Amino acid sequence: MAKSKYLARKLLDHSLGVAAFAKPTVYLALFTSVTGLENGTLTNEVSGGGYAREAFTMPAAVAFGSGGKSTSDASVDFDVATEDWGQMQAWAIMDAATGGNVLHYGALPQYGDLAEFKKVWAGDSFRVRAGDMNLTEE
Repeated sequence: MAKSKYLARKLLDHSLGVAAFAKPTVYLALFTSVTGLENGTLTNEVSGGGYAREAFTMPAAVAFGSGGKSTSDASVDFDVATEDWGQMQAWAIMDAATGGNVLHYGALPQYGDLAEFKKVWAGDSFRVRAGDMNLTEE
């Protein structure tokens, strides 16, 4: 898990009293590569074939080392693909149902003995399991 540059700037401004940062509604987005997510580049987001970001919630952070930790406590299920989505390699927490800003992002776990990322074909559904997203702040 990593924090985007956008979020880092917003939190710094908020903590310095420069600008308020309102609580966003968050959406989970899927990507075929983690490349560019730190800078908010969305070119690798899945598109078409019945794909849409899913609104979800994460639990409040709990004590962890010198900071906090939040681990997803519920699975997030995406709609059934109506065409191939490709190989899912990353997730991002976004502040809008479309467009918007990357807040946090990370790599999805690899599946199977061959350590490959999950491929989503037409007719498949995709689930990010509870516990697969861990957000930490130290």
